[in-house]
Amino acid sequence: MFMNMLKIALLCFCAQSFSCSEDTVSPEITGDISGEVTDNLSGSPISGASITTTPPTSAIVTDSGGKFKIEELAPGNYAIIIEKTEYSKKTVTVAVQEAKTTQAFITLNKIETENTSPNQPSNPIPASGAIDQPIRIELSWQSGDPDPGDQVLYDVLLFTPELMNGTLVGENLADTTLSLNDLDYNTTYFWQVIAKDTSGLTTNSEIWSFLTMHFPDNPIVFASDMTGNFEIFSAGITDSLITNPLQLTETANRNWWPRLNRRNNKIAFVADRNAGPQIFTMNRDGTAIFRVTTLPIAGFHNFGIGFCWSPDGTHLLYSHYNKLYRINFDGSNNTLIATAPVERHFREVEWSPVGEKIAVVTAGSQSFENEILLMETDGSNALVFVENVPGTIANPVFSIDGKQLMFTHDISAHEVATGRQLDSHIFIWHIDGSDSTDVSIQKPDGTNDFYPRFSPTGAQIIFANVPNDDSAPPRIYVMDRDGSNRKAIIGNGIMADWQ
Repeated sequence: MFMNMLKIALLCFCAQSFSCSEDTVSPEITGDISGEVTDNLSGSPISGASITTTPPTSAIVTDSGGKFKIEELAPGNYAIIIEKTEYSKKTVTVAVQEAKTTQAFITLNKIETENTSPNQPSNPIPASGAIDQPIRIELSWQSGDPDPGDQVLYDVLLFTPELMNGTLVGENLADTTLSLNDLDYNTTYFWQVIAKDTSGLTTNSEIWSFLTMHFPDNPIVFASDMTGNFEIFSAGITDSLITNPLQLTETANRNWWPRLNRRNNKIAFVADRNAGPQIFTMNRDGTAIFRVTTLPIAGFHNFGIGFCWSPDGTHLLYSHYNKLYRINFDGSNNTLIATAPVERHFREVEWSPVGEKIAVVTAGSQSFENEILLMETDGSNALVFVENVPGTIANPVFSIDGKQLMFTHDISAHEVATGRQLDSHIFIWHIDGSDSTDVSIQKPDGTNDFYPRFSPTGAQIIFANVPNDDSAPPRIYVMDRDGSNRKAIIGNGIMADWQ
């Protein structure tokens, strides 16, 4: 009996134990939130944005792509709080579901701040009121913008007394400098800088000014075809080095044989603009070009070089076939003063600096048929000074005191119809016939020395040298009066005058 009851009790205990092991609690099932934060306007991802939730979970930040993920959240509603510097704080609510990932796409609005105008441009270079400024100049100033990251661009206006509305010489410049070229000499310029930011706000500088330098007192004028056409240039010279080379003419026609007169500060030259080679004058800066003659400078082998100034600058002498005329430099009072010998034309003419004599070259129908005559300034008492010897004679010029005459002579005695010369030398003869000197002693073989002129002191000679086959452009040289110390100063030039 006892044993039966014990068995029954054990069976009941086992059944109860078995029943308890099957009544366990199931694990909690969670969800995730995955999201992306972008800029409301540009759509660009926002990295580094702070992500928190309510109820609290964990604090994270968005990655470089603006993405974030919060894992293992209990199902339910969550408020996501997103914060980022320069952006408005934002809160969005999402529902987390069991075993699911809830997507959250969030946009942030950038905080709008009040834009400030650019700083007023200041500290101009050159300083306002500066004088003696070069005609090629770099302008600079200082400016900026108080708003971080705001780009500033600049416009520059240039004014002159004649153009007070201003000319836009620089637009949308990112730099605070601007180079200007080819300004006028001795001119007051005004300028103003306008600073502009990306929002369209502008700030104007004060109006500044500067005065350009006076036109250089260049003592040398010459002709050159370095630009493809014969034009007139001027230049300074210091220690046999050229300074301030300036082009004075720019036309479709040829311009050559410039002659400077310091008494009236005019340059006379020949140009084939109207009815053959005519004499024109201009100021030393190339302005106020004026036609003097109506008869062309023409004759046997005369390509427009037959003219000269009177010493006082009031008259010009010029040749027209077999006639020699004197004319006022304003074009009035054209007067015949001499007629060339039979079958001769005047080709070149030179007036003594002391005003006592005129030297002329007369030419025949062949280019090598020529001689130099001396005569009074009224054309009387013409005498042969250099006879018609073998070889071309040309380019007479008086010394400063009028006691000597310099000219060129092709000592090779080469005489051909084309006029080619092989060995042209520069000679200085005393007017009284007492002495003569060949100053081309250092001339390279195979070249010609042409167009000599004395320097203002008389101590040097300026001239052109060119290969006798014209295989290279002529170059302008200077040398001492005795022919020593030859030095090239201009690489492409001819017909120089030094006053």
